[in-house]
Amino acid sequence: MLHTSATLNTLPHSAQQIYKAMDTSGLTPLFDAEGKFIWNTLEYNGHKVYPFPNIKNKLDSYMKSFPVLDDDIYLPTYSKSGSHWLCEIVMMLTRRSADYRKEKTSQNMLEFWFDPEAKQNGGRRVMITHLQLGVMPPDILNNSSGKFIQIHRNPADLAVSFFNHLTNLTDIAGHLTHDWNSFITEIFCDRDRMNHPTWWDYTSEWWTAFKDKPNYLPVFYEELKEHPVKVIGDIAEFLKVGVDQKLVEEIATRVSFDRMSGEKRKIENHGPVFQEGFTFYRKGIVGDWKTHFTKEQHEQFMNHHNKELRNIPELYQRFIQYLQP
Repeated sequence: MLHTSATLNTLPHSAQQIYKAMDTSGLTPLFDAEGKFIWNTLEYNGHKVYPFPNIKNKLDSYMKSFPVLDDDIYLPTYSKSGSHWLCEIVMMLTRRSADYRKEKTSQNMLEFWFDPEAKQNGGRRVMITHLQLGVMPPDILNNSSGKFIQIHRNPADLAVSFFNHLTNLTDIAGHLTHDWNSFITEIFCDRDRMNHPTWWDYTSEWWTAFKDKPNYLPVFYEELKEHPVKVIGDIAEFLKVGVDQKLVEEIATRVSFDRMSGEKRKIENHGPVFQEGFTFYRKGIVGDWKTHFTKEQHEQFMNHHNKELRNIPELYQRFIQYLQP
């Protein structure tokens, strides 16, 4: 939602500063079938990107030059796939410590707070991004020495988590006013109404381009939940961090959803962006979608899923088991 200068002055000072930092020129409003405003999007190089503050200038700079390091770690993820969870695990492994970080994960967000010129305080640089390939910094994509770890989550659970995320935004950050039925039947699967790529477009594009690269490791949310020690061990081996089994097991215990959500909620401070009481660590339950989807919504969703992933059998087989009623 865009604010006029009059309504902007009624917002808290911190909220005004964030809003003023956003370049609202070039934003495109998106509407539903009845002409009701959904949200704004921003197009960059022919791709939709979420209009984070100053994102156009950031991407312009990244496209020209991005200072890569041989041991960089990139975490390209679709929103609500478990990027905060994965980032915490990777930071523990690279620091060889199961202690929780006090820093906000958003500081690792490539298109948000990340500063490529800032000195790192120990460990390797870890960067989260939700960008499609077409708007990724070319220097990163060409960094064959860097490591790419991508966490994938079944789209039904992701949709529920995403809806909760969007409806807890404040007006200044683009609060979604549509109900669940409208979101899941008209918006989430629609390329024209999503304000950034659909899950299917994003996932299939990255998978097709990177699945055979030696510096790419796919991680699956559901497997990480069920077999955390094994998956964390696989990540450690991929990163060649040289940690022992005892630390892997300790990290697995510390990043269990209940343990980590309790610790992280103590330091969460979302300011004017999210409504009071919001947390990035809501439930983390595999199959939670079954308590939200109606039979008709599920049938429509599955028709779309079967159509979109029919040509990528590896992903289709991976996710279909978690989408059964």
